[in-house]
Amino acid sequence: MLLVAGLVAGSGASPATAAGDPADGPRYRRITFPVDGSVSYTDTYGACRDGCTRSHEGQDLMGTKLLRLVSTVDGTVAWTRTDSSGLSGNMVAIRDASGWEYLYIHLNNDTPGTDDGLNPPEWILGPGIVAGATVSAGQLVGFMGDSGNAESSSPHVHFEIRRPNGNPINPWTSLRLAQGLPADPRCDYDTNPRSSPRKAAGPGYWVASPDGAVYAYGRTRNFGGMSGRRLAAPIIGLTPTPTAAGYWLLGRDGGIFSLGNAKFRGSTGDMRLNAPIVGMASTAHGKGYWLLGSDGGVFSFGDAKFYGSTGDRPLTATVNAIAATPSGKGYWLADTRGRVYPFGDAHSYGGAARLQLRRKIVAIVPTPTALGYWLLTASGRVLPYGDAKWNGAVKNIGLCSPSKARGMVPTRTGGGYWILQGDGHVRAYGDAYPWGGPAASGARGAAIAGVPSGSAA
Repeated sequence: MLLVAGLVAGSGASPATAAGDPADGPRYRRITFPVDGSVSYTDTYGACRDGCTRSHEGQDLMGTKLLRLVSTVDGTVAWTRTDSSGLSGNMVAIRDASGWEYLYIHLNNDTPGTDDGLNPPEWILGPGIVAGATVSAGQLVGFMGDSGNAESSSPHVHFEIRRPNGNPINPWTSLRLAQGLPADPRCDYDTNPRSSPRKAAGPGYWVASPDGAVYAYGRTRNFGGMSGRRLAAPIIGLTPTPTAAGYWLLGRDGGIFSLGNAKFRGSTGDMRLNAPIVGMASTAHGKGYWLLGSDGGVFSFGDAKFYGSTGDRPLTATVNAIAATPSGKGYWLADTRGRVYPFGDAHSYGGAARLQLRRKIVAIVPTPTALGYWLLTASGRVLPYGDAKWNGAVKNIGLCSPSKARGMVPTRTGGGYWILQGDGHVRAYGDAYPWGGPAASGARGAAIAGVPSGSAA
């Protein structure tokens, strides 16, 4: 088997910004739809106006005169305008507690049943809608019309959303989600709890791509990879040494590639297997490791001791994940349906076999105390057991078709974790700091590993 050292395959990336991941789609606000009634609209944000001397900074919601316009949020009336002349005509702006503003433009300026332009005040704004007034989401704030330069078009409300600094965002996603409609790539709101990232919670992680490239993030070092080498099978695993000064890469065929201070202890490359290799875990001292077959067979190398397997049991699902206990004197196996098998000094804290999961389990991840673990599904669902805490999941982001989850790493505190997706995005939850992911350089993700808690990193 090949022993490799010193190949540079990738480098770290700058932390993600607070604005969120661009792959999750445009910025949006969780709002109540601004019109109480039937409207139609298409995405015209940024379209040319007045010979392209300006661009469209909102969405035109087309309807009928005097449709009720309602507040999209709880907030206050920032300002009103009841001069129906000019481009905008009658207007009202609502400001939420975070300083975002929601503008309603081209409010009604006609006596009901006419197009007289007499601007009757009782048919422009809702009762009590004056600057400084407090409003609730869904409260009447005005009436749809055709004031300003809308006189020559059909009645509608030009709706805008502006950041606290006054810059607009496209309201399209906010409007669609408010109606329960998809706005690609998003089909729903992000329902994850607010994160509280701290660099001290976890120094970083490595990500391996299927072609063997390795990317180092945070305070981790890159010890090379197999990028550019001809591989017999894609890389499916990455396991660091206890000192964080090296790692092993695992191929789907059971091939082991040792980098940095990782030592080659053997592989299944020359064995005739009953099932393919699907996972790997190292011993506490890094002088050995276990390889896992999808039939639950466990292969021990170096100082790794065999504590048992499911190879001799009738199984209802393939075994897909392995994780070692901190002592190295045991391990957990998990099958694709969520059944957990403890061996050695590993203890069972429950499993998901009765949940009838729609997507298979792809990882079992012990907590730092080893008094619990998380199960991760391919859809990015996170299932906590024992002292494991739920801090969010890819499944809860609200994306229509999120890339499959490939692996998960907890922070040293146990108060958060990172989840790797197949498209190379690494999601940070709880106190996990968003160090980055290979998606930024167009690479895919196959495996993720964190810095061992006992290392100096």
